Amino acid sequence: MNKSREDSILQILVRLADAKYCLGRRYGHWCCSGPTLEASVAAASMAGDEVGHARVLYPLFKKIENAPKEMTVVADRTDFEVPEFLKEDWDSWTDFVAVSCIFDTAMTIVLESLKESSFEFFSSRIPKMLQEENYHEIFSFGWFGLLSEEAKDDLKKSVKKIYPETVKWLSFEDEELMKKAKQERVINKDSNELIKAFEAKIQSLMETLN
Repeated sequence: MNKSREDSILQILVRLADAKYCLGRRYGHWCCSGPTLEASVAAASMAGDEVGHARVLYPLFKKIENAPKEMTVVADRTDFEVPEFLKEDWDSWTDFVAVSCIFDTAMTIVLESLKESSFEFFSSRIPKMLQEENYHEIFSFGWFGLLSEEAKDDLKKSVKKIYPETVKWLSFEDEELMKKAKQERVINKDSNELIKAFEAKIQSLMETLN
């Protein structure tokens, strides 16, 4: 495996695995705190899915010959490369819904771009994750529509808190490396194309908030 290909896989893998693990932990805080029993049960299920996805992704570091040691020994990881809103508990249910609609959707855009990856360990694992993410979307988009009518101002505030960091997360640190990743067919979109796909996906949600 050439170095640019290896580096691009590492960049994508770190972003996804860390984000899914931390998102799962944040979801987990709402397992008994949702506004309805159904919401709490869904939060628990989504937490399990995200942490499960992370547990599938982290071992892939060992498939990359020159991955830094701190990445291959997952139990030693303490410095996660994630947006700030995944490092702290959320204040309200509108925060939960905003993150599940905005950031979880951004992660799904990345997953969809990896499902036919030339890195076989992505392409063999991603389809199952996408099946589970479909249920997250149905649940979170439904709640977004409800809150856009009943708690519009609070939902707007929650979206504004996480939207810029979500776009930054999708940009990846090394955009040139992402272009090389696309050339190597590791992923089928570069950073700018990921952002465009994300914005198109959530356009209807943003329109409900004017």
